[in-house]
Amino acid sequence: MPLAMFNGMTGLEGMRIAKSALLGFAATLATLAAAQPAQAGSFHGVVAQGALGPADFDRMGQAHAGLLRVRVAWDRVQPVNGGPLDTAWLDAIVSGAATEGVRVMLSLSGPGPTAGFSPPTSAAARNAYANVARQLAERYGRGGSFGQALPVTTYQIYNEQNGFYWGARPNPGQYGKLVKAAANRLRQADQGAEIVLGGMFGTPSGRGAITSWAYLNRLYGTRGIKRAFDTVAIHPYAPSRRGITYQIEKVRNVLKRNHDKRTQLRITEIGYGSAGGGHPLNKGLQGQARALRRAVRLLEQKRGKYKIRGFNWFSWQDNPGGSCAFCPSSGLLRADETLKPSFNAFSQVAR
Repeated sequence: MPLAMFNGMTGLEGMRIAKSALLGFAATLATLAAAQPAQAGSFHGVVAQGALGPADFDRMGQAHAGLLRVRVAWDRVQPVNGGPLDTAWLDAIVSGAATEGVRVMLSLSGPGPTAGFSPPTSAAARNAYANVARQLAERYGRGGSFGQALPVTTYQIYNEQNGFYWGARPNPGQYGKLVKAAANRLRQADQGAEIVLGGMFGTPSGRGAITSWAYLNRLYGTRGIKRAFDTVAIHPYAPSRRGITYQIEKVRNVLKRNHDKRTQLRITEIGYGSAGGGHPLNKGLQGQARALRRAVRLLEQKRGKYKIRGFNWFSWQDNPGGSCAFCPSSGLLRADETLKPSFNAFSQVAR
């Protein structure tokens, strides 16, 4: 989300505020006051990769994690097409995180309840997805019915849509329509919500996959897309700091070329595994901790230059069933909940 005038407010949000100022300065101040809390303590975040319990939230507090990114599978939160939402599992996460002062970002991903692995490309599917997003904001957002201590103010539209997770061949035009539909409904529920693009994997593989920077450049061809989102999200996985920097700079160059250079970035996934060998992102137990420190220091040092709003370490806990070569060992905690050296490394850099 582009930063503009006031403590974490974005350029796009600033434009919305400027328009609302025509209706009264008091309304503008109210909007600013409501949006500011979303910025506090959220630069150092984590991503859940499995079930979370009370001990996890307590440890997130100990680790000074400011933001928990939660992947919300559409077919899990809405098992029946058009039916009521099943939120009991999500209620526990949102409330548990709030008790430790950890904010939550909801990342609503596919597939839908009747779509198989197909992305929401039809008008009906986009409408259904957007309605679920609105209902989540009505429940967990500012003034929401759930009423947790820390409202959800950040919503991410899909995940790695430039590669595997779009199912069929990635299509920036189709995705742009989805972003516009979801953003419209989310802002009906919370006018000050931060709309985050799905995290684009830097260099995905597979049929039709598109690099994050090429995909973003094509996305800007969607009419009205700049008004639909606030923040660009990327997943710049790389074996070294140089690789991370390369991907971020490529994306920032696209923003500049499209006259959107004030827009901020979120690194909604970055991480390494603690397994040994077999993949360049597997660094070994101590190597994972060292790589974490180096990557986070880079993001902190370049925070202003690259307009980085925050990052989320992938992942909070190991998952033996992880879907990539380094995912099973990418956690700060082992699957049995014991701490790894990377937990202490994260705690130190986030303090």
